[in-house]
Parts: sequence; C-alpha cells; structure tokens
Amino acid sequence: GLTKGYVTRVTNCLDTYRAAYKTLVFCIFISVFFVHLNMVLLVYCLGRGLGVDKVGAKIYLLAVTIGNVASLIPVTPAGLGFRDWVIVNLFKLEGMSEINALSVAMLYSAIILVFSLLGGLFFIFDSNRRRIIDHERKDL
Repeated sequence: GLTKGYVTRVTNCLDTYRAAYKTLVFCIFISVFFVHLNMVLLVYCLGRGLGVDKVGAKIYLLAVTIGNVASLIPVTPAGLGFRDWVIVNLFKLEGMSEINALSVAMLYSAIILVFSLLGGLFFIFDSNRRRIIDHERKDL
C-alpha cells in the first residue's frame, strides 16, 4: 500500500525474466556500452567543434567514462559539477586549454539536462499516463 504496487510490479518483472537472466544481463551490458559510446562521440564532437585538435579520441573515452563514474558519487546533486570538474581536469592534463575544457564539460552537462527535462515533460504531458494511473488505482 505504501509503494502503491510498484514493488509488486518490479518483482513480477524479475519473475518474468528469471529464466532468461543471461539474456537480460547481456542486453543491459550492450545497452550501457552503446550509451557510453554515444556520450563519448557527443563530447568528441563538442571538442572538435570548439577547435580542439590536441586531444585524441582515447582521452575523450577516458574522460567521459571516468566523469560518468564520478557523477555516481553522491557529492553533488545528480553529479552535476563533480562530473564537470573531473572531465575538465582530465582534459587539462592532456593539454586542452582551460576554457575549452570547461566549455566542453558544461555543454555536455547542459545537453544531458535538456534531454532529461524533455523526458520529464513527455512523462508529465503524456495522454496515456492518466489512463495508466486510473487503471493502477483500480488494481489496488
């Protein structure tokens, strides 16, 4: 009652995929791998767009991966600021100017925020949401 059926739905999903847990883990691994590659490509394009030629693709991969892991540490809300600090410092160590490193990191965080907010807006204004909530209330 306190969770309004969310725990039950999650456990039902886990029961459904229990027989195919290897496939589930494989799909999660592949999706995480491709999401990180897309983020690295995004940051690489931001850097190249700002005219940064000194930094190689491997450093972008390293900076984005370590920055995303750093954002999981609960130092700042949603990792904002801490991820940027890590990315900026890694880029500066590789020879990127501070203004370019800061610009890349801030643009990266801004893009993540914009897409997260857009996802929230789609959730809020979804026409099926009210129907789903009404259906869930009937199940309780």
